[in-house]
Amino acid sequence: MASARFAQIRAIALEAMYSRGYKDTTLRAIAREMGLQAPSLYNHFTSKQELLLRIMDSIMRELIHSTRSALATIGPSPVERLHAAIEVFVTFNLHHPHEAAVSDAEFRSLTPENRACIVRLRQEFQEIFDPLIEEGIAQGVFSPTDVPITRNVILSACARTYMWYRPDGRRDAAEVATSVADYLVQGLLIGSHASIIAHG
Repeated sequence: MASARFAQIRAIALEAMYSRGYKDTTLRAIAREMGLQAPSLYNHFTSKQELLLRIMDSIMRELIHSTRSALATIGPSPVERLHAAIEVFVTFNLHHPHEAAVSDAEFRSLTPENRACIVRLRQEFQEIFDPLIEEGIAQGVFSPTDVPITRNVILSACARTYMWYRPDGRRDAAEVATSVADYLVQGLLIGSHASIIAHG
């Protein structure tokens, strides 16, 4: 019951922070929307800052879990594995645009200690990508490149897709995720492997 109630608090707080920003989101307003008195929220967390941390922590953990779960179903091909990891990240952002926006905009609102917690999770997520790129280079499939720079370019491109994607556009989220992954992976392929990406 407690976890269900916190999930409700999280959902309302996320929408409030997306609409009004962390600074202008109040626990009183969250409680009012839930039909509660503000002090009762403290049964679930100690402060608005803790609430923001738990929201951002859960977003990162879900993203890490989803990416690792997807990779567990993919064979050894570095092309397929990097493609899958990119698709997961883009799909997550397109299906969870408010989570992506709050994570992006409110990172600066965390205290230094809490920011460090999210930085560690972001590093854990980033480190999923490095060996995928490194393996592609080692196998002679990807062009030799600076791995951290390449990883950062890929993640930056994926992280902002929620800003321009429109659910009522000409392509759905799955098609967009595949197209973005195609484009980013294609840019790494050595000439003789340039047509290695296939869907079917």
